[in-house]
Amino acid sequence: MLVVVDIGNTNIVWGVYDGCTLAAHWRLATDVKKTSDEYGILFANLLTAAGIPSQRLSGAIISSVVPALTGTFEDMLERYFHQHPMIVT
Repeated sequence: MLVVVDIGNTNIVWGVYDGCTLAAHWRLATDVKKTSDEYGILFANLLTAAGIPSQRLSGAIISSVVPALTGTFEDMLERYFHQHPMIVT
C-alpha cells in the first residue's frame, strides 16, 4: 500500500492506495507547530480506525509547498512507518 501526502498551506490531505484503489483518505489543518511525533501518532490512529495495518504500507510519497513541514513528514514516515518517502516539491 502506498501512503500519499499533499502538504498545502491550509490543509494536509493524505491517503492510502491499495494498488489503483484509494483505500482511505483524510484532510487535516496544516499546523507547522506540530512535531513529527504528533503527526505520527495522529496518522497511526487514523490508519487503525480505518482498519489498515501499518505493516501493509510499502511506499510513501510527499508533495509539499510548505518547506517547514517537508522534513517533519519525512521524519514521521521513516520513524513511525519505516518508509523513506519520495519527495515532490
